[in-house]
Amino acid sequence: MPSNSVVDAYAEWLATPPTTGLLIETIEIYGKQANSDLCFCNRRSTPLVASDENGMPRTFLPLAFQFTKPAIRNSTEYTSSVRLDGLDGRLLELFANIKSDQLNDPIYVILRTYIDPTMLDRPVWIEPLKFRCEKVKVALDVIELDLVGGRLPTKRAGIYYTMDRFEGLRPF
Repeated sequence: MPSNSVVDAYAEWLATPPTTGLLIETIEIYGKQANSDLCFCNRRSTPLVASDENGMPRTFLPLAFQFTKPAIRNSTEYTSSVRLDGLDGRLLELFANIKSDQLNDPIYVILRTYIDPTMLDRPVWIEPLKFRCEKVKVALDVIELDLVGGRLPTKRAGIYYTMDRFEGLRPF
């Protein structure tokens, strides 16, 4: 069954990837604790300027990270995790400066994916993956974020095939 959640150009690129395109994952970390949004991209050594899903240009700074794709829990939420290189220092400073009264304010993470250099005007997923940070493990060299999302795009009510709705069905 075809999916309308990805851009057609990404589906074509995925089916026959050109040698010049590189899949770039970006994350945006924001919340009341951060003075400004922290935007990072992987697989690059220079900053990436790309438009988000609303057409606003964003600058993503290069930082090595590993993002695990969402796994479904026994609920309507999905979980994922991010391992970030902590050598940049900004994330370590962000988490070290959180006061005890700010612990109730959530930190959010958005994952967007681009194809460099051909699809930087929009992310390949029409709606980016949005997460709430559930747990943070901070060390000097690596920062791990356990993330929880709130919607499952693959879950929906089933279609009941009954004789009165589908006249072509015959009991045999």
